[in-house]
Amino acid sequence: MTENAILCPNCGSADIRFRKKRNDWFCDDCDHRWQGPPPNELNPRRTRLFLSYGRHDAAALADRLTNDLTEAGFDVWRDEEQIRTGAAWEKAIRDGLHSTQIMIAVLTPHAVRLASDSDHPDEIDGVCLDEISFARFGRPPKPIVPVMAIPCETPFSIFRLDYVDLTRWQESEDHYKEGFQRLLNGIHSAERNETRYRDWASFLRPWDFAAFLYEKRRDFVGREWLFDEIDQWRVNNHDERALLITGDPGTGKSSIVAELVHRNPDSQVLAFHCCQWDTPETLAPWRFVSSVASMLASRLPEYAEQLNQPSVREALTEASCRHDPASAFEQGVLAPLETLHVPANGPRYLLIDSLDEALELGSRQNIVQLIASRLGRLPGWVRIVATTRNDAEVLTKLSGLRARELDARDSRNVDDVRAFLEVKMASFDSPNAVEVLLERSDGNFRYVRFAVAGIESGRYDIDKLGDLPPGLYGLYAEAFERLFPDGSDFNDAYRVLSVIIAAQTPLTSDEISEATGFDSKRIVPAVLRKLSQYLTTRRKEDQKNHYAIFHKSFADWLTAPSLLGSEFSVLPEDGQSCLADWCMGQFKKNSGEMPDYCRRFVVVHLLQLERWGELSRVLTNLAYLESRVLQGELIELVSEFATAVASIQDDHPAWETLSLLHRAIRRDMHFIERHAKDYPQALFQCVWNTGWWYGNPESEKCYGASRPHLSPTRDSTDQAVQRVRVSPLSKLLEEWRKERETRRGKFVWLRSLRPPTLSLDSPLESVLIAEGALKNVAWSPDGSLVAGGGSPKGTISVWNPSTGTLLISFECHTANITSVEFSPNGKLLASASLDSTIRVFNTSDWSEVICFRACCEGVTDLAWTPNSEQLVASAADGCIRRWSLIGDENRLLAKIDEDWAWSVAVHPSGNVVASGTESGRVVLCDLDSGRVIRTFDSKSTSVWSVAFSPDGELVSAASQSPSIRQWKVRTGQETAGFFGHENFAREVAYSPDGSKLASVSFDRTARVWEVSTGSEIASFPEHEQWVECLAWSPDGSRVATGSRHIRIQRVDTRHGHRSINDHFGRIVCVAVAHDESLIATGAADGICRIWDAKTGLELDRTPMRPSWVERIGFLSPPNKMHVKFTDGWAATWNLAKSQFQSEEYGPSYPGIPAEQIVVDSEMQSENDWYFPSGKFVVKQERSEARIIDSDSLQPVAWWPLRFDCTGLGTTTTLLAGSSGHRLIALRLEGSEES
Repeated sequence: MTENAILCPNCGSADIRFRKKRNDWFCDDCDHRWQGPPPNELNPRRTRLFLSYGRHDAAALADRLTNDLTEAGFDVWRDEEQIRTGAAWEKAIRDGLHSTQIMIAVLTPHAVRLASDSDHPDEIDGVCLDEISFARFGRPPKPIVPVMAIPCETPFSIFRLDYVDLTRWQESEDHYKEGFQRLLNGIHSAERNETRYRDWASFLRPWDFAAFLYEKRRDFVGREWLFDEIDQWRVNNHDERALLITGDPGTGKSSIVAELVHRNPDSQVLAFHCCQWDTPETLAPWRFVSSVASMLASRLPEYAEQLNQPSVREALTEASCRHDPASAFEQGVLAPLETLHVPANGPRYLLIDSLDEALELGSRQNIVQLIASRLGRLPGWVRIVATTRNDAEVLTKLSGLRARELDARDSRNVDDVRAFLEVKMASFDSPNAVEVLLERSDGNFRYVRFAVAGIESGRYDIDKLGDLPPGLYGLYAEAFERLFPDGSDFNDAYRVLSVIIAAQTPLTSDEISEATGFDSKRIVPAVLRKLSQYLTTRRKEDQKNHYAIFHKSFADWLTAPSLLGSEFSVLPEDGQSCLADWCMGQFKKNSGEMPDYCRRFVVVHLLQLERWGELSRVLTNLAYLESRVLQGELIELVSEFATAVASIQDDHPAWETLSLLHRAIRRDMHFIERHAKDYPQALFQCVWNTGWWYGNPESEKCYGASRPHLSPTRDSTDQAVQRVRVSPLSKLLEEWRKERETRRGKFVWLRSLRPPTLSLDSPLESVLIAEGALKNVAWSPDGSLVAGGGSPKGTISVWNPSTGTLLISFECHTANITSVEFSPNGKLLASASLDSTIRVFNTSDWSEVICFRACCEGVTDLAWTPNSEQLVASAADGCIRRWSLIGDENRLLAKIDEDWAWSVAVHPSGNVVASGTESGRVVLCDLDSGRVIRTFDSKSTSVWSVAFSPDGELVSAASQSPSIRQWKVRTGQETAGFFGHENFAREVAYSPDGSKLASVSFDRTARVWEVSTGSEIASFPEHEQWVECLAWSPDGSRVATGSRHIRIQRVDTRHGHRSINDHFGRIVCVAVAHDESLIATGAADGICRIWDAKTGLELDRTPMRPSWVERIGFLSPPNKMHVKFTDGWAATWNLAKSQFQSEEYGPSYPGIPAEQIVVDSEMQSENDWYFPSGKFVVKQERSEARIIDSDSLQPVAWWPLRFDCTGLGTTTTLLAGSSGHRLIALRLEGSEES
């Protein structure tokens, strides 16, 4: 052993020496050399270690660790050697910890079990639990290095910490040495104040409730009867998924949770979460999901392994949890749990404290909604135990669940309160004190704790306890009358309390000083000391004390409406004003670098106070918005925008700008959030390229002329341009650009030369993201759900159409799903598939009710009867069948075609069924007898969709034709059809009131028609690919259309939708002229278009040909362009004359040197394109593209769409590409240093 216990960093040996001539350290065991300070500069003090272990199963390991750690130069403290017989165990442990610097916690089953008989120390279990708590929450706290000696579950208080694995220390000396070296490394990290966490903790970032629970557990007594009831429920009630422990404020619900977490008997508690009304982040569903997932990983090794799967890991990233906590819970928690083996020790449960406080989030999605809708999705061995006040909203949402009321007057509860008082009052000479306090408290734990604290501090006379007022509110009032005998003394305390109550998260004393305007050295500390009994301090990562109200009942008393105007009544609005003033003061100083609290909550406080002018200044400040994005707060920011737009009157000057800005940010929200760190200009770039064009005369030149009947007042594009009023958003963005360019630092971005496909006033409300192609979509009768199914996985997905949140997704078929339909009563969802099955699910918990198997090659469509009791389906064998949910009846109604029966619909009367066939007929059959009533000819083939009008008078059909046919059901007479699609119509549906008909088509559009006239009244273009399905919302205001994803779009017939000039078919090649003056695109529609590279406007186009454009290339000079088609025909296009010349067939370019042709992306690799200058590379990644500097290999700019093909200019600034049928023309702007 050498001086000062320095160890070799390579092998851990203590046989080392310092070489003065070489000025380095040398290991005699492994010959390792390293630089370090000489011995005389080292701290000579030996680090003292507290060794915590269980005597029954870790004594041998503790002996060896003690010897080896001592040999390594540490002092080791062990209770076995230090505690004398008769010493007070807790005091000795605390003294031992106080004299040491680091705790080594040896984890074994004996060490982490519940402590039992304190009268026999040798029989005590679980001493480690208390020792760990003392180490974590002592003053100062001690770093802990866990050592896993025998496999067991890590205590919740340290579950995030990485542990040293010594489970194989007895198998061989090598195993022990390896583990001991890791222990030394862990100790050295602790000496450097470095905390080592489990690998999943870095991305799950669970909330640390340990300090909160430690405080709640203090002086805990009793409740054994309740714990026994919980355990009996857990073991014996197999059908009940959740247990609610309800009670009034102060009955000790949180203390019960704290003790359950500490004890965790038989490892019953899988995970826990505490909802804290004064810490909004704990109320957020995303935080609940990430915390629960991290605890599951610490308890279930199988689950921890699943976190290595990319899909599960991606679902649980902070960004995913924040954006869509419901999907994160489904994919990151529920789905993995379903694959695990059932644990041997019976059911376990998730423990949630103060579930009622989750409702503080208001109308937004909250934890109550998250778990209430998914109780049925929990594996059978997982339950939920939650505490809650007797809150009607919580109890209603969780109605039907078992509720255990914690009645303060219950004799067992009274006995627990008596036991607590007997311990606390033992040192006082007052035999009646216990009974008096019991009577005054009425069994309320919070009351007796408060009263006992008053007795111990001398505030209450032990002989006059009968004078205490009954009830918590009365006790608080009496205490404040003593604390502030003169009303004027309360003024300073009032201001501090109002700020603490109104704060969105606990504040430090300095923050309280800033918000109140009080002196931070004199007034604020004095007030905090005076109020100390009513405040709790929470130490956060900044190592500062943060102050909050000690119990919600106290805040409720201060702000109770019934006490408004009384001496100690506090108005939260006053605190909100103080906080808003402080935040705005910081905003004016430096909007881009505000203190954390001010940055996060300035908008919240301005919204609360309806200070709209200041709110507008904040939400339109680029530096502020970018700072929110940089700190990972984009989801919250978008939510605040939505609240602002909904709250401000639409005639307010700020409303239009905020509304447009909200839409622009939300449109590219995922891209902005993904690149918050590596591309901070993403916010500006996306908002500019979406919002600058809105209401800008330049954008009008890029749009196609509207159809006359869609916009009768718009007689020409030129006149429209003259009438356009430049929107305030365009003006704001011009200001942003000037501001951004004057800042120092790198600012390079991509400016689009063309407006977005969908303008900000587009009827598109939301996009529901799905995996694979959607073949069908359905809207629930109450409008709260949208379901979709398709290929290739046979998966059904269900969303909330208002928020776009994916609620559930599950595989249920082995082949493509051909239909999903909600029952008319909304209780069931049925799906049909080419795997020849029909499955019916309960919409309350998504459990499968029944599965029908059809004797055919595949089910092509299905429909419900109006009474929700029967299903009718068409099939690939040309037959129509009927199934009854009552009695499982299966009946063949009719064979209507020798080939496929594609579609089916049931008449509103429930007596007739219509079906479309492969031969192009629409057949009406009697639902009871199967008799054919009437047949209609669609004058085409493959009738893919049929629909009855709501009054039953009309039936329409979509077939392998652009036209939609319609007939009268009674007479068979064909009425006016619907003509306007440019490719096959795929599905039709009448609006709920029957006045409109919607259709979708392979031309990538959805259209709405007036039934009485057959005229088109609305159109929704710009789908990603063929549109295959649609559904009306129950109120007829929106349609859901399915393509690659589901689009929810408003049906507004007052204004036509103007689409930007683009190809009708997919662009397959792009070329840029040598002088960068022109861009050419060739597409599958057989047309080649030429565009102005400066403005993005179309200049010319070639005539349509029956084959795809295969390749294009500009000649030099660029007044001619060579075009080759897939049928082999090639020609030169003369731009001056706007006509082809030099036509010929053949595989080559006739008479044109190859070096004069700039070709499309087919000449490049599949994912990369190189600028001709060699300066940049365009690289495709997932759904986006990035521009990379070829010298530094660092990204220069990002674009939120992947390019299908690309053409590059000869300089370093112009990039032309395509996404589907749309031309993307970009200019790289800005500089490395502005």
